[in-house]
Amino acid sequence: MIIQDSTIVVLTGEQLREFAAEIIEATVGAAPAGKADKAAPERRFVYGIHGIAGLFNVSLPTAQKYKNTFLAPAVKQRGRKIMTDVEEAVRLYDEAMALRAV
Repeated sequence: MIIQDSTIVVLTGEQLREFAAEIIEATVGAAPAGKADKAAPERRFVYGIHGIAGLFNVSLPTAQKYKNTFLAPAVKQRGRKIMTDVEEAVRLYDEAMALRAV
């Protein structure tokens, strides 16, 4: 739908809807509405020593030991704020426990 020599005020509701849909499609692309990108799953984080303790169901001193040893690659710390990537932490935990069992 091409609107020439017309103001938005004089468009009917249907014309305005079509015009808006065309603008959105041109801006975002022709991706179908409602379909999320499966290639980039949303990352989940836990925060602080309490988050690590809750994730692995351990005490705070044990969570601190985990953070300082095998979880170090999954932990980002700036000042007092600690963020731990859950997926990475679980993977590292599984690896560490597998090595302990040997």
